Amino acid sequence: MGNDDDVADRRKVLGSLIFAQIRGGIPQGVAFSMSSLLAAAMAGAAWGGMGAMLTTLGMPAMAWIEIVLFIAVGMMFAVVRRRSTDEARLRRGRR
Repeated sequence: MGNDDDVADRRKVLGSLIFAQIRGGIPQGVAFSMSSLLAAAMAGAAWGGMGAMLTTLGMPAMAWIEIVLFIAVGMMFAVVRRRSTDEARLRRGRR
């Protein structure tokens, strides 16, 4: 019986994650489009793709910073800290 509940919970979580991924991708697409149109209108057609290019290059740069922080601090620190706050919240009767 517990296994059926786990499957249902996983489907809900997966559906939420898929929705969040789609919802997060729409503003990013708008940012690419608007930055390209704005750059082309202000500086000419040659600069039209600069906004999208810089945004695309900025993402790996931010990921690199996160990787360095995870290595320096340790990923388990974040996991353990989250687990301990969740346990404290459950002890107080909150979810």
